[in-house]
Amino acid sequence: METWIFPNIALLWPTMARSLLQYRMMRLPAAQARAAERELKGAMWPWESAQTGVDCVQFPNPEGRIEIHISGDIPMAFRLYHQLTGDDGILSQSWDLLEQTCEFWVSRAAREPTTGNFTYLNVQPPDEMAGMVNNSVYTNAVASATLKFCLEAAQKLGKAPPPEWAQIAYNIYIPVVHNLYSGPVHPEYTGYHGQDINQADVALLQYPLEWPMDLQLAQNDLTYYQVRSSGPGTSGFYTGDSAYSIAWLRMNNRSAADAQFQLAFKHMDMDHFNVWMEKSFGDGGHLNFLTGAGGYIQNWLYGYIGARFQVVLWKAKKKLFSFFLLLSFSLLQNNALAFNPVLPPEMEQVTVRAFHYLDCTLTLAFNATLLDVHLDAGSSMYVVSGGGKHWTLLSHMGQQTVSLPPGQFYLTKTKARVARG
Repeated sequence: METWIFPNIALLWPTMARSLLQYRMMRLPAAQARAAERELKGAMWPWESAQTGVDCVQFPNPEGRIEIHISGDIPMAFRLYHQLTGDDGILSQSWDLLEQTCEFWVSRAAREPTTGNFTYLNVQPPDEMAGMVNNSVYTNAVASATLKFCLEAAQKLGKAPPPEWAQIAYNIYIPVVHNLYSGPVHPEYTGYHGQDINQADVALLQYPLEWPMDLQLAQNDLTYYQVRSSGPGTSGFYTGDSAYSIAWLRMNNRSAADAQFQLAFKHMDMDHFNVWMEKSFGDGGHLNFLTGAGGYIQNWLYGYIGARFQVVLWKAKKKLFSFFLLLSFSLLQNNALAFNPVLPPEMEQVTVRAFHYLDCTLTLAFNATLLDVHLDAGSSMYVVSGGGKHWTLLSHMGQQTVSLPPGQFYLTKTKARVARG
């Protein structure tokens, strides 16, 4: 839920998103009990849960015991909610959950012997066909991202986290190999040798995690793994494979993004109730497959619409006058929600109504030549375009709509301030 359903709800219905986070906070004792049963510290979150928070995965299916990346996916939902809403209260209210989840990651960590970095053993990656493996690159990355987010939350709240959080977060084992592809790629796990996978896995480093890597490595990961996931000749699953299209869009590679986007339509049961199918052939696997449907919607909102939280630095030119004219430059920094809208295949116009950022509700409409941003509700919001050159304030006391040429723009609440450091 947190990876493929929650991001859509957070952008469109933040009140509902908060209730989903509240569900997790209320079930912290059950997650702590799961960890204690396994002689681990903190909170180990269930793979499937309902009212009580007890894991509902039926034995002997291994997900509930070893697919521990769920304990990173949940804090990532809290991070996204905080980024989109600016609600600092969620950090204080969820601190027990965040702290206990970090303690789980610390108690579950092991040392990778060749590097001395931290890793996780005997886990199941998002690619569930892999079974139990060591050094799942996504599991390691989401553990690191969780610990880093919680370190930031601790600083904001005035907490003093244990030193192990930073030690693991900044010394996680993320290998790169050269024996799988013509260039470097991240191995899905130790021992992976190129077989088909049942869903996007390594691609999740780029979206939603936004794990830092150079452009060539990012392109190699997508090119190598996408043909082993839901494309022709594979096992035909579609679980989060929208990550490929979203990552290609963020590289401005439309042809690659569109090709992955089109695969989604093979998973729609158009003959019956128009529900999502897990697999593109045979019995379709699980029907009304919400994970795939949620990823498809994200392909629109976070891919073709291009919604993306960023800390943006704009270069500002200042004129200083003394005996002669001097020009100086400073960097202006602000939190912002970035957009880079492009039309999906065969679409002439797109409108996204009533999406939320901070305390504002807005509508975005665009075609091939024009882009409109309208303030529906809320106090005010700056629309920044032209790489930071043009700032338009939308408010109910003044201008409520701005028209822009197609391209990237940002929403930010306050005028940029000079970055320090």
